[in-house]
Amino acid sequence: LGKDSVEKINELYEAGFRGLKVINPTKNYDDKEFYPYYAQAEKHDMPILFHTGMVKRTAKDKFHDISSERMRPIYLDTIARAFPRLTLIGAHLGGPWFREAANVLRYNPNVYFDITGSIPGWIRKTPQFFRNYFWWEGAWEKIVFGSDVHFSQIEKVIANYRGVLEALRLDKTTQNKIFGETAMQILNMKIN
Repeated sequence: LGKDSVEKINELYEAGFRGLKVINPTKNYDDKEFYPYYAQAEKHDMPILFHTGMVKRTAKDKFHDISSERMRPIYLDTIARAFPRLTLIGAHLGGPWFREAANVLRYNPNVYFDITGSIPGWIRKTPQFFRNYFWWEGAWEKIVFGSDVHFSQIEKVIANYRGVLEALRLDKTTQNKIFGETAMQILNMKIN
């Protein structure tokens, strides 16, 4: 955001893309300068995956204006209210701003979060950690699976996440939603 033109969304849509991902914006995600981007995505029914939370440091950081603060989950609340037909997905459960992410998720029907993250990090968290944030009925139905790992590692990652979800005593129906059914619904794909 703030680097490509709004027309880029039309180009991507015409090329067959059905969703967008944004990371490292030049301003806070809810800055009104970005509203034309959100309006265009809403027009094309293209969900947007927002990197939320901290961003990993790289050697190239010194050449870019990068701030994790601009990617806080609370900014999705403003966007969700202004664009109620736009589906927003926050990545990484907004970590370290989990409470902020949970509240944005709870109060906005068009907001979802994914559980992309460090498996060792999630495994160290107790079931009570997750219950503290995602305690209301239907909370887990707004969580989707995601991963930053290479495809060759995906089966291991899924098994590890299943362990976390089973420790939370989430039933298979809810786990199936997390591992694909909710994402398919977001993307208007048929579930067999």
